[in-house]
Amino acid sequence: MKQGPAKQIGLTRIASDVVSSIKPVQVRGSVVELGSSASPRSTIKASIRRRCSAAAILFACLPLGGCLGIGPERLSRDEIDFSRALAISDNQQTLLNIVRLRYAEAPTFLDLTQVISGYQAQQNLSGSLEVFPTNHTGTYFGGGGSLQLQESPTFTYAPVTGEQFAETFLRPLVPGTLLPLVLTGIPIDLLLKLVAQSVDEMDNAQVLSGGVGAQSERFSRLLDDLRTLQVAGLLEVRFARQPVAAHKADHATAAADVPTMLIRNGDDPRTERAAADARHLLGLPDDDTPFDIVYGPRPTRPHEVAVLTRSILGVLGTMAFGIEVPPGDVASGRTMPTMQAASPISIHSGASTPDDAFVAIKYDTAWYWISSRDFRSKLAFAVLQNLLALAQTKQPPGAVVTIPAS
Repeated sequence: MKQGPAKQIGLTRIASDVVSSIKPVQVRGSVVELGSSASPRSTIKASIRRRCSAAAILFACLPLGGCLGIGPERLSRDEIDFSRALAISDNQQTLLNIVRLRYAEAPTFLDLTQVISGYQAQQNLSGSLEVFPTNHTGTYFGGGGSLQLQESPTFTYAPVTGEQFAETFLRPLVPGTLLPLVLTGIPIDLLLKLVAQSVDEMDNAQVLSGGVGAQSERFSRLLDDLRTLQVAGLLEVRFARQPVAAHKADHATAAADVPTMLIRNGDDPRTERAAADARHLLGLPDDDTPFDIVYGPRPTRPHEVAVLTRSILGVLGTMAFGIEVPPGDVASGRTMPTMQAASPISIHSGASTPDDAFVAIKYDTAWYWISSRDFRSKLAFAVLQNLLALAQTKQPPGAVVTIPAS
């Protein structure tokens, strides 16, 4: 009977020692040690709650490895970035080939046929929960994660050669594919200055081996009259469908768009004079009868206007002789003197390119550029890019160059 209280006192002391040995919460880096200086019962309950919370956090984070989606977020951004980069690259390639022609070097074009942008995302998430470690009293929770994103764009180029080169750059442009540009608001005088060699035997300026052929005064008057009528809304362009012979088309039922134009009379003296002068130069009756636009040096029927168009290579060559080349290149015989009257685009050269250049490339030791403050030249260059797009054919490509940009 005397030993009973002694045993009870001993157990009480042992419980008291255990409680006093439990330490408060300590944080060491990413490891959390759980402890308490409260009573044993509250300590056990708090410890259990903390362990359950830590475990819940761990298991809740594990599914996040499959929740990252980068495709939708990158779509609009990549589309805009690649479109901008492609436009810059096309402008530089066109300008470079204009400069090459000025120095009697053959142009070289590459078509970007395919752009593939692939992404690879790798995610790792790890966690650990240790309850009552053997070496230390407490509960430990640790975790870590990593994310790796890899982009692998691939560009495929096809050189323009052979029949495709002949169709795109050597064949004269068709009037039926040019006049729709007038409907978009492109100045008709600028368009004809670029692509027309003559209109009803009225000659445009042309580059010859010994210099530049003068632009006829009648051709200049016609351009001014047509532009005046276009601004006033008195110049209409229409298209009529005419069948094409089976041996001249891909299908027997194919049809061609034959452009027709109509000149209306104006309400003020200036537009009336422009309309009357344009009809006189084109040999048309003094009314608003539509007339066909056909390819050729001169018309063969009444109510017809003949436009002798240039090829894309001819347009590029005419622009090339308008470049302001370094004087030393002319003196040394590397190229011919500048013939600015033949080109509607002003292309400058120098040892370095200005910060406000619209497009610039380096050829040999000099830089060549179009100023961003020269709206007329920028507009003419944009029209040229549209002409290049219209002249492209669907011929199967030859050699293909694939460049992984990783």
